[in-house]
Amino acid sequence: MKRVNKNIVFNRLKRIIKEQFIDKICSVCAGKEEKGQLWYASYFATMIALMFNPMADTRNSVIHFKRLIGEGIIQNVDVARRTSNFSCWFMLFIVAFVVIYFLTGYLLSQNYKAEEKKVIDFLNHFLVIANINVVLLSINFFQNENSDTKIFQYSAQLIFAIACVALLYIVLRLGRFITAERYFILFVIAFSMGYGVTAIVNQKWDSGRMLFMIQIILFCIATTGLLVAKKILRSVPGESFFRMFLVVSSFLPFVTSFYIELMNILNQWGIYVVRVRRYYMAVLGLVILAAIAFSALADRKKWKLTNWRGISYPVLIFGISCLAVQLPLEAQYGAEMYESANYSVLISDFLKYGSIPLVEHYGGHMLTGVWEGIIYAVLNHDTSGAILSPYMVYIAPVLAVLFFYLVKYLWNEDMAFLTVLFLPFYDSWSYYGLGMIVCLAAMAFAKKNTYIKAAIVWFAVIWCALYRLDLGAAFGTAVVLTLIVYVLRSKNWRAAKQLTITLGVWGFTGITAWCIICRSRGVDAFERLKEFLMISFSNGNWAYDNIGSAGNMAYSWCYLLMPFLCAVCLVFTVFSKKIKRSISSEQWIILLVMGFSYFANYSRGLVRHSLAETSTLIVIIWSGYIFIAAFFSCYQKNKKVFIITFMGIVVSSSLLMWNANFEEKSLLDKEVEVTGNFTDSWKFAAVEDDQKSYWQELAEKGEPAERVQWTDELQEQVKPYRVILNALLKEDDTFVDFMNKSFLYSALNRKAPCYVSQSPMQLSGEEAQEMFIKETEGVPIVLMPLENNEYDRSDSLDGIPNTYRYYKISEYIYQKYVPLCRYTNKFAIWCLPQRYEEMKQKVETLMYSNTDLAITEITESIYTIDFGYDGPFKNEDTSYTYLGVFHSIPVSYLPEIWAEYDEKKASENPVTVKMDSNDENIFFINRDQFTPDPNGNYLLLHASSDCDMESTIIKIGKYDNGVFEERYRYLITVSEGVHDYLIRVSTDYYWYTDSVNAISVQSDVELSDVSMSILAGD
Repeated sequence: MKRVNKNIVFNRLKRIIKEQFIDKICSVCAGKEEKGQLWYASYFATMIALMFNPMADTRNSVIHFKRLIGEGIIQNVDVARRTSNFSCWFMLFIVAFVVIYFLTGYLLSQNYKAEEKKVIDFLNHFLVIANINVVLLSINFFQNENSDTKIFQYSAQLIFAIACVALLYIVLRLGRFITAERYFILFVIAFSMGYGVTAIVNQKWDSGRMLFMIQIILFCIATTGLLVAKKILRSVPGESFFRMFLVVSSFLPFVTSFYIELMNILNQWGIYVVRVRRYYMAVLGLVILAAIAFSALADRKKWKLTNWRGISYPVLIFGISCLAVQLPLEAQYGAEMYESANYSVLISDFLKYGSIPLVEHYGGHMLTGVWEGIIYAVLNHDTSGAILSPYMVYIAPVLAVLFFYLVKYLWNEDMAFLTVLFLPFYDSWSYYGLGMIVCLAAMAFAKKNTYIKAAIVWFAVIWCALYRLDLGAAFGTAVVLTLIVYVLRSKNWRAAKQLTITLGVWGFTGITAWCIICRSRGVDAFERLKEFLMISFSNGNWAYDNIGSAGNMAYSWCYLLMPFLCAVCLVFTVFSKKIKRSISSEQWIILLVMGFSYFANYSRGLVRHSLAETSTLIVIIWSGYIFIAAFFSCYQKNKKVFIITFMGIVVSSSLLMWNANFEEKSLLDKEVEVTGNFTDSWKFAAVEDDQKSYWQELAEKGEPAERVQWTDELQEQVKPYRVILNALLKEDDTFVDFMNKSFLYSALNRKAPCYVSQSPMQLSGEEAQEMFIKETEGVPIVLMPLENNEYDRSDSLDGIPNTYRYYKISEYIYQKYVPLCRYTNKFAIWCLPQRYEEMKQKVETLMYSNTDLAITEITESIYTIDFGYDGPFKNEDTSYTYLGVFHSIPVSYLPEIWAEYDEKKASENPVTVKMDSNDENIFFINRDQFTPDPNGNYLLLHASSDCDMESTIIKIGKYDNGVFEERYRYLITVSEGVHDYLIRVSTDYYWYTDSVNAISVQSDVELSDVSMSILAGD
């Protein structure tokens, strides 16, 4: 054999190392950085560093005691080891970063064929998502590492797997054997089929570990099999086969979710499936057979299926989203006694009485939760559970798909798909994100003007408005402004014609439908529309006196920096020719709609959904965040900038709002948390000694499971009302809620007698109160609050008592009803005088003749009452104790405002009593010459003060034999100078009794020129 010269071999090897490695490193150091190199290094280095936890107990425990004693030592913590751990950790990251940086520089500098370049381009985009994911992982790293159980980050592991699989394709130059598209399709097929295979294997889900392992195994089998087949058979199916297989298999997550819910629904109809996994295997087999059959057909027919992404991606996202919000067969649900009435009343009255939502009952959140509740009732044969609207969560899959389409136009389909799966977004806007459907409809119309697409734009607005009126109003305004700008900038008068005509058709159709439905239900269409509008435009009812803490950084961000930034960007978007020319028409429309919608909805952040409630981010600012991120992406002509900016703002604003870790989970992480709960329950006990499965126990029980179980807290809240009202009312009777607990109508299966679903808080203005009175006339009993001792404020909202805020209603109740009984200090019941004896007898029967031990605790806390039952109570020191705010009413500046700025000029109403005073500054009412006005009465106070913003108490009571006994009071604020103050004095039931004949003024400052008059009401 010929002998090889060692020097020649050594020199050749040295030359290769120098040319292929050292020179590349030098070029990198000289600033010749390969595209995306930094993304690779930062991601992989961080992932390596996160494998080491410097705060682990085992790494920080004391192993050498030097007789230095401190808190750390006595708790077995060695600070020297902690310091060393962090130093090593930082060094590990730096070394990993440098090595990976140079390695990727070398790797990316090679000459690759077209297929490998496609994968490199994919990685250059994907690693942006990967780096964002690893940042989010890092935010909660120490919290997760210190948890009691080891947390498996499914999405992080899958991202790492995708990056490694892509790098493997590049390093091994697999482009010679398999196209990049087919390689990616195989991975997505394995991802999708993994759900089906994991569900049928008799193994634990294990927080998604089993799913991850099976998906990787399936991908390895598919790829290896394809490469082997190509090597041996020299022929494999074409692209059409794989594309169609992916399209069909992409339905598997949704089929899995549908199958799980179908098992639940069948149980509700008395059909008990025991071998759930066996039947699912049959379903999976059918899906696989369908995939093979359709794929073979597509391959034979040479279908191109170039839009495979447009079909499979939304279907996969929708299916995984459905799994993420999957409802169990049995679960506990709670409700807010006031807020939940927004949908519960509309659902229960529709199901039991056929009342048409919005026509016969107003929902404060329109039809949010209503459609879902009705569909649930129909499918599950469960009307009682429907009032809690379990299916409300299924808006999430719709929003996930909408977000996919939005990101698709701002980035590309692949990245939109991966963004929706791997990055958290839903909690940033909840169901308010439905406005994206308006944005997408406008984009479709701008792309191709047709009458159908113009009609779809208005339909999208109508649908949003029906779902949430504020949402529809904001995006309706935004799309109108957007289309005006679009028409004027493009001078497209044909589009203006299409939009105007279709809007007119929708308007005519809506008005006609409204009139027909109202007439069929015996409702005055005009009056009901008027009532609807009065209730809807009620900002004055809900506004706080402030919008948050000005000392919080979030205050300036939400109310100054963010709106100013959006305003500048929106002006550029509307008027800049450069922006419009450099981006697509779809992107331009996204910018316009999102920008305008932010400002159209901004006023809500100044009313109730402000920083005072920390709800500004979800309700108001989310569209502004999308707008800002999209604007900078378009302005920089860099599509990656969108998701970087968006997630950066979302995470930062979360810190500003809540000063806590950003803990929102991605769609995939939410899904793997819950899916295993269902698949693990499918295990069948084949042997008698085995523990029976959940489904076997249900079948043996022989009756449908209770899908919607009330929480113990909710049951305890409702129980007293159920016991007492069921004893008092006939089957077809109902009651009036005057204590902000309108959910009781649904909970007690009683018809809501009024239009508003939340009484009385949704009422706005005098006319709405008058309509409420008309609607509730003749109802036998009224629920009245007592002491304010519950979380949801029975007697008031924002400190303003129901009796004063809704003075016409309270005055009506005081004149038409009488006190009947009370339950402890939680609520009282008033009834019609003509039914008092009947009701009193029922109360006494319940109190003294109850034989049901289950309700004894309740019946022992029921008491009959008369006027004065709720105080005030006189103390030994002659002061008074008040329950709640019904007899001690804080009205602050309202009397002065009412006297001087009232549009009806109530201060000029006729004087019914001119009051005289004594030396004690007590003013008298001659009851022999005065009868309370059925329309109420005002107290006109005229006074002069040298001080500003001073608290004054107006005490109303009875003066007898030189002693003044207080009955109720108003707490007002007087201003400097001479002013009139107007108080609606008839908002307390004592006004209508003979125990009121005098009024006293108590102030910390001296008031001069004080005079009082009683005026007629209006």
